[in-house]
Amino acid sequence: MLRYLVTDYDHCAARNDSTRPDLLSTTLINRALDPQFNYKGFYGCTHRSSLTAFFVKYPFINPVIRYCFSKHTREQIENLSTTRITENFAKATKLTCQAVSMINDLVLKKCGAMYKNVIEPYEHSKRSVPWNSFSALRLLAANTHTKNLQLLHIAEDVAAKHQGVPVTLDFVDDKLHLCQQAVEASNQLNWPKNVTLNVLHHDKQRNLIEVTSPPPLPQPYSLGRIGFFAAATAATVYSAMTAVHNVYARSMAAPTA
Repeated sequence: MLRYLVTDYDHCAARNDSTRPDLLSTTLINRALDPQFNYKGFYGCTHRSSLTAFFVKYPFINPVIRYCFSKHTREQIENLSTTRITENFAKATKLTCQAVSMINDLVLKKCGAMYKNVIEPYEHSKRSVPWNSFSALRLLAANTHTKNLQLLHIAEDVAAKHQGVPVTLDFVDDKLHLCQQAVEASNQLNWPKNVTLNVLHHDKQRNLIEVTSPPPLPQPYSLGRIGFFAAATAATVYSAMTAVHNVYARSMAAPTA
């Protein structure tokens, strides 16, 4: 049997209570290195998207990130970009990243496509910020309470790589409601039969707790509306910050005297 770790990024793989310079979760790294699990690699599974691309490429100028990580240095906070988290986690755990699932992949219909083709090149260069699409905004609003479609894409990706071979995915997230929703992810119609899903909650006390029960009550419809308005507000700010980003990027690229 093959086993892969699937981790959320914000407040999970990277945490503001981390004692490491790269701000990674020691608990999660210890899990990844534990020989009893014998992980073959890892997947990222994050609600980050093209909508948040600017805000995480330069995390130190993001006021929300600076507030949450106020006890850390600028050099440490720069480790919170999507690419840095991915590369640092791979380095710390000696595991190969299979793909990073982002919300835009639900439009692109391919696990890891957004990160590989857009976010990673964008964060490694000084290109202009990728423009957001309404489809990504709509999907972000519709999926604020779940990662089950992303988990399905991850399961399909690993099943395609290991046809007929039993595979276990260990999904870890800091948000309990996402973990509870994930308990039912393998009940989706197209879930590969050779893939098993375990769910773990990375709580505020830095523990990893297995989650086996779905949410006690269905998610209310109003949550989707809240998610939509939150995403719409973020999109408005995002668009306004695009010009600021481009000026900042050009200044970073300008030769010094």
